[in-house]
Amino acid sequence: MAEEEENVNKKIGDLLRQARLPRRKDGEEKPPISYLEEAQNLIFSESELSLLDNFLDEMLEFLSERADPEFCKFTLGFIEKAVEKDPDVLKKITHNLNYVLHEKTAFSDQVQKRAIAVCSNIYPNVLKFAYERKNDSEAQKTWNMFNLVKARILAFIDSEDEGFRIYCVKFMETVILTQSSRSDFSVVTEYQKRFDLTGLSLIDHRFISQRQMESEMNHIFSRLIDELNSSTITSQTLLIILQVSCNIAKQRPERMTQVISTLESLHINLPPTLATHQVKSLRKELRYHMLKMLKHPINFSHHPRLQHLLTELGCSQSEIERNMPQRAEVAAVLQKRTALARAAAGAAHQAGPSTSKDKKNGDGTNDDSKKFRLNDDDYLDEGTAEILRGADGNKDLADASQKAVDITTDYVFDRLSLNVVVKLVSISLFTLPDEMPPAFQSTYTRIDNAGTEEQKKYLAKIIAMQLTKEGIGPGITFIREQKQQQYLARQSARMEGAVIPPTPGREDKLEGPSTSTTDEDKFVRPSLPKKSRITQWDILRNTKELLLPQAQNLSLMAFQRIMDNERRANQGGAFLAQHQLLTRLATRYLSKTHEQFTEMLIEYIIADQKNRAELALLWLNELFIQYGGYTVVLNSKGEPDVKEKYVRYDTALCSILGLLFNRKDNKETLFHRILLEVPLVTPAALTWLKKSCLDPIYGAFGMTTLREMILTRPRQRSELLKLFLSFSYYEPVVSAERSGQVVYDARDNCVTTAKELYVVDYIRDDLRDAIVEMSYQLTSPTAPKEIVVQVRRLSNEEADLLEDDTPWDESLVKAVIHLLVTLLPSDDSLLKHLAEITAKTTKDAQRTIFNCIVQGIKAIDMHSQALLDTIENCPPGAEILIARIVNLLTERNAPTQELVAKVRNLHNKRNTDIRSLLPVITGFDKEELLNLIPKFVMNATYHKSVPIFFKKLLYGRHIQTHEPLLSPVELLIELHHCEPRGMIEMGHLVHNTDLLLVDKTGLFQLGKEVVAQAIELLLNEYPISKLLHHSLQKIYERYPSLKNFIINMVKNITERHEYDEELQKLVVKLEGQRDPLTVQN
Repeated sequence: MAEEEENVNKKIGDLLRQARLPRRKDGEEKPPISYLEEAQNLIFSESELSLLDNFLDEMLEFLSERADPEFCKFTLGFIEKAVEKDPDVLKKITHNLNYVLHEKTAFSDQVQKRAIAVCSNIYPNVLKFAYERKNDSEAQKTWNMFNLVKARILAFIDSEDEGFRIYCVKFMETVILTQSSRSDFSVVTEYQKRFDLTGLSLIDHRFISQRQMESEMNHIFSRLIDELNSSTITSQTLLIILQVSCNIAKQRPERMTQVISTLESLHINLPPTLATHQVKSLRKELRYHMLKMLKHPINFSHHPRLQHLLTELGCSQSEIERNMPQRAEVAAVLQKRTALARAAAGAAHQAGPSTSKDKKNGDGTNDDSKKFRLNDDDYLDEGTAEILRGADGNKDLADASQKAVDITTDYVFDRLSLNVVVKLVSISLFTLPDEMPPAFQSTYTRIDNAGTEEQKKYLAKIIAMQLTKEGIGPGITFIREQKQQQYLARQSARMEGAVIPPTPGREDKLEGPSTSTTDEDKFVRPSLPKKSRITQWDILRNTKELLLPQAQNLSLMAFQRIMDNERRANQGGAFLAQHQLLTRLATRYLSKTHEQFTEMLIEYIIADQKNRAELALLWLNELFIQYGGYTVVLNSKGEPDVKEKYVRYDTALCSILGLLFNRKDNKETLFHRILLEVPLVTPAALTWLKKSCLDPIYGAFGMTTLREMILTRPRQRSELLKLFLSFSYYEPVVSAERSGQVVYDARDNCVTTAKELYVVDYIRDDLRDAIVEMSYQLTSPTAPKEIVVQVRRLSNEEADLLEDDTPWDESLVKAVIHLLVTLLPSDDSLLKHLAEITAKTTKDAQRTIFNCIVQGIKAIDMHSQALLDTIENCPPGAEILIARIVNLLTERNAPTQELVAKVRNLHNKRNTDIRSLLPVITGFDKEELLNLIPKFVMNATYHKSVPIFFKKLLYGRHIQTHEPLLSPVELLIELHHCEPRGMIEMGHLVHNTDLLLVDKTGLFQLGKEVVAQAIELLLNEYPISKLLHHSLQKIYERYPSLKNFIINMVKNITERHEYDEELQKLVVKLEGQRDPLTVQN
């Protein structure tokens, strides 16, 4: 079994090598692509996954910009089949797909279109893979990478190439169907059944958000509808979007109403850019899909609309009747709806109000259908949508829009008299073109029922739809009035609830004089007061001065009273005045109560963060304006100095941030709005932001805030970037209770955010400079104290005891260089700085850097100009780094000619270690290779590299000619031509020659024929090499069957050179070792 598997592996390897060979100019009997097809069949023929694992990387090598487009398309098809067989390959191939779809790559349009088609086919597998591995970090990275791929594909919807738009539309269809659930009324064939969210919940998923999936799905569907209603859409794109929309409606019936309305609108308003034959094709396609929808029993409520549209499209009544659903089917749908409605009502009665997102309505659709109908916003202007959204209480926008259309339809129908129609036609005559448009000519059909009530109603409805879309008409006016009445009713209720009811005594006085004249005896007329002298009122005599505690208490009570009247201020529209009053009382007068005002104001803001965020920002802005000197603030000594004003602003800002953080409210909106919108973020406030970013639970919120601050605060960008980059020093937080599971990884979050920021043009340079500056800290003799404290998470007491001359260790070096290495694939110009840093660091730090750069270097293209420039201008001391980089790049790929030239020039210029040439010797000519042999085999320094050197010479192929570098005979002869300069070099030469001749490990397997040929050629040379004497003895021992051959050859040479005593001794020595048994063999 093992032998058979080895044979299959060898056969696949041979096929792949054959496919890589260049085509012959005289033509080939077998095309190279056939070798790949045969290799693919062998890989997928086995049920085991070992073959796929072994040859996946080799197959992906054909997906290259330099490769034939046919190879690239074939490799993309291989990827699709590989995902179907083993979803784990997604961890590797997502990077390849992202690279193919990148706008800066040189792949052809056909290859990129094929890549989009492959993504459409594998997307259900990707979602299934991510859903089933919710706790796998690798699956999360794969999902994030494919989201980037998805974003790149969706951007093609605006491409000028129609082919890209069509492939993108098909991908959008897959996304919508995959990220939604089937209902009981979905029509899905066996061929169309693929993985989707039916019966699944993403609420507890770790990295897939159900809300985000629904929002993305709704946005994509809205974009499809927008494209369908576009007036500039091409015919082919229009047909494919029409097909996709109708397919979505059949598989997701909750979309049916919106699709039917869109098709009705498309039928009325065809794009003016279509030619006559294109219009005919479109009408034929519309008729086909509408007949399919008519046959769907769920659409029985839309049958009148569909029948009318089909009649206008040229369908006969008999054809419409043939495609009507059977009564039994409609009855079954109604029965099923009723059963579902009763089941839902029963469940609600037993369990109380349901909060499930999966609850279904009576028609079998999800409650999310109400959300879908809100997409009608896209067809209305902003003002109209706002009016319709607020109308009819809790009804949704679609119902309000339909009501507006119905009201306007009745209004138009009542006034659609003959006189009005004549005037409309007369006005339209001025706007008619000179020639009949092809679209109108092809769609015009004779109106058989012209003048009938049915035709007038349909015409009135068409006009009403256009009026409602423009936001005019009695329907819009009615709904606006209804909304205003509801608003006034709510305000009146609030006002009545807020008024204090009058007391009985007060009511008697307000009623006025009694109408009774007979009961005067019941009341006693008050006696008139006696006239007295009028005394003047004096404030100093009639009042007394309040004590300081009393005055302060009254001030606090007044301040509290103003805060308690928030509701009345909002009702009266004076909320801004209330905010200004509270802000100025708390900031402009520095009395003994202003600290209490501040505490009360902070507690007041935090009590209702959502509605009082504007008050917090107004308060902080007032303090900053005072600090800038634009408003006056007074204390007992006059106006405070600038430093005191700054301290007040800083204290207020940190107080509210600290209180929010301590109350675990750093995830709320107020915390982030303050940091984003205040005019100045102080260093102390950044401390609270840092704590928020390091929070194990809500750290991601803090990192998002810091990201937005970097984008929107250019003046503090350098300070913010310094704080942001410091998070790359922190190791992941590991939970001991969860068996070492990572709770929060600030470094990974920092790296992810850095990659996002690096894409932004106006941030890239600043971020790059900050990362380079941070990495240059490695050039200092000792590690900075700040880095040591953060990497090792030392407390304040431990930090105080830390010495200033802490040496660099592996963890410190990794923390400093991590970001630079991670961004290498995004910006290969960082290689220059990496080389300069490596040249100035210690040996231990260099070894750590060499281990860290593996993944980053492998992602760099070998043709990168920055890479070639770095090799050419290598800083002194960074030669080992260059050798490491070249070795990593050539592990699986042959070096390019440019790379070979740069490495060769560097070696000649700097006299670098000869071992640095090993990765690129496949680009050397034969003369250069022969010159390298003595340098390797006669130097003790390169003793361990000699086997690798021999292996590359014997098995390597030249990058241009694809021929073997050296034959075994040539290598043996050149070894015997080496001229050692002493016994030491001679000993190394003998030892390394024995590696080939003795070959105890079986690494080279020269064979006795090769050895015999080399010996024959060497014996014909004179004078004979001194090394040959030793080699003959080793061969004599290693290959017994060659003993007679060797003795005879030596004797012949001896006869020609009788005076050579060394040869005479060699013959005697060999004949003395001769064994008759071995001779016979």
